[in-house]
Amino acid sequence: MKSTLVYSTVFPGIEPYLEDWYDSILRQSASDFTLCIGQDELGRDSVCKAAGRTVDASWILAPRGSTIAEVRNAGLGEVASQEGFVVTVDSDDILLPDRVQHARAALADADVVACAIELAAEDGSPTGDVVTLPKSVQATEILPRCNIFGLSNSAWRTEMLRSCLPVPREALLVDWYLVTQAWLSGAVLRFDPRVGMLYRQYDRSSAQIRPPFTAQQVCRDTDKVCRHFELVKDGFRRGQDRVRQGELVAVAEDVTRFRDVICEDADALEDYLQRLNKSDCGRVWWESIAFQGLRSLWS
Repeated sequence: MKSTLVYSTVFPGIEPYLEDWYDSILRQSASDFTLCIGQDELGRDSVCKAAGRTVDASWILAPRGSTIAEVRNAGLGEVASQEGFVVTVDSDDILLPDRVQHARAALADADVVACAIELAAEDGSPTGDVVTLPKSVQATEILPRCNIFGLSNSAWRTEMLRSCLPVPREALLVDWYLVTQAWLSGAVLRFDPRVGMLYRQYDRSSAQIRPPFTAQQVCRDTDKVCRHFELVKDGFRRGQDRVRQGELVAVAEDVTRFRDVICEDADALEDYLQRLNKSDCGRVWWESIAFQGLRSLWS
């Protein structure tokens, strides 16, 4: 019998959202799963206090001083050592009742799946704004340039997750790194258009999806994206698809040119932002960086 695991990470500052998150865990239509919590310097007692009850989970405490990636390596490495499926969720988000059930069903013929998400305000109230893929777009088509497989809305066969670990200790975009490794290895990737999560948007959100985008945000995120591609290229492995490796190198070069032409010139950046915020950009994570609808500005 294969196990079903639900994995999330907790860290200082996440406490205001843990009660809603854990309530949504308890409301799942599927109950035959184990909750696994990776701890980033946030103790079990603090989590239970914030959640308003005892949290029934398997706890995985990362060593003090671990980087973002090292915390995930510790937690995900533990769950990936088991045979089965792992549903990844962020602890500041809210699962809809069928999230686990639908994710497990979708993995019947896929290695990695992601579901649509609905953006929520900081208080958890849904906005009606759904992040999804157009019906004509396959999940593999957005990689390696952008990402729809977040640690909030994805699920993995554990053997595939195991093969993509570890993530480099300096990586910040852990979810994108992992699914890019899966894509390079030829994994079967699926996207479920059913909304499975409410995804909070607030000041500490790691990536903004929707416009308006600012100059500070674009330049900061461009640096993150460039570093992401450097780490993936450094981590190319034997047996990966050579054609896809070439595609990734070409995208990385395009983003580097975008940084050099757009982000280093105030006038060019202002022009890019004005056009970007009037465009249809805002469908997936990191699409605002070197948005292809405006490629003529730096190519």
